[in-house]
Amino acid sequence: MTPPSLRRVASADPASPAAHHVASGGFCNPWPSFRFSAGFRKFAKLMLGADWKRATPPPPAELVKVVAPDWARISADKPATMLLTWMGHAAMLLSLPSGQRILFDPCWSDRCSPVQFAGPRRYTPPPCPLADLPPIDAVVISHNHYDHLDLNTIKDLAARNPDAIFFAPLGNAAWFRSVAVPNAVECDWWDEYEVGGSDLHIACTPCQHFTGRSLTDRFQTLWSSWVVTCGASKFYFAGDTGYRTVLEDEDEDAVPTCPVFKQIGERYGPFDLAAIPIGAYSPR
Repeated sequence: MTPPSLRRVASADPASPAAHHVASGGFCNPWPSFRFSAGFRKFAKLMLGADWKRATPPPPAELVKVVAPDWARISADKPATMLLTWMGHAAMLLSLPSGQRILFDPCWSDRCSPVQFAGPRRYTPPPCPLADLPPIDAVVISHNHYDHLDLNTIKDLAARNPDAIFFAPLGNAAWFRSVAVPNAVECDWWDEYEVGGSDLHIACTPCQHFTGRSLTDRFQTLWSSWVVTCGASKFYFAGDTGYRTVLEDEDEDAVPTCPVFKQIGERYGPFDLAAIPIGAYSPR
């Protein structure tokens, strides 16, 4: 169910077949830039925890320094421009000139795992307790991997922000219902919503990735990037995405690249600000 404060203003052309929808269920990356290679299988096993081994954390001096957020700027009713605060890993807090705040891929748990006694553990703490965040108007999720869709964080945010709207790609509505988050809307690529009758628009856009919270549900929910427009301000959140396949002794210039970034730029750009992942896995 779409929350009453949302109005869908754009979607994919219904006359065009959705190439990323699989007829038997689930989703795919419908471009030659994606290849289910041995390298990808190794990466998928790592991300799903099947190939994870306890690692020795780097010395503290080698870690990125954790800095307390500038709450005076972040909590301003209407900042003069967009403000983006990195909350660790993929989590980003976007403060808009309209006074609205959007939180992307929040993960405050100690471990990215279905349980908190095992699984990949964060090297550095979040820059603040979750309770220190100012009121949040929307929470946007790029995909359902544990380091982007964190159960404890979502439940806490929903309790503290009962009017917040949670955006996620297709296939995630049942998960939000199961954790008693009522204001959740799932989106297909190119769905765009106007929020609260304002000039804030949130659009679900394509990216190249995969999903799964176990070894049996891979590709069953969609993954996405996101575009936020508010007046003249434009922000792009890439989520987790690849630009081409995992290389295997190949010349990268000879390997196809994902076409969607050009499409997103042509449809929504130019952007004032973007959050794009780089060097997320081997080879670095």
